[in-house]
Amino acid sequence: MQHSLRSDGAGFYQLAWREYSFSTRKIALACRRRSAICFITMKTILFLFRRNNRRLTLTAVQGILSRFSLF
Repeated sequence: MQHSLRSDGAGFYQLAWREYSFSTRKIALACRRRSAICFITMKTILFLFRRNNRRLTLTAVQGILSRFSLF
């Protein structure tokens, strides 16, 4: 039994009566990469925001304590 690979010229291939679309697989891989990058970016932004938020909170607490001469 010989398997032949045929293309219709639009990125679709047929092998052993099954159709494959390499363009669809490339799109799926690109979406996975993009979602991974977005996930890492969001984690970084949240981490930085939390850090900055802590600094702002510490500054506010120091300001309040110094205002009432407790610091």
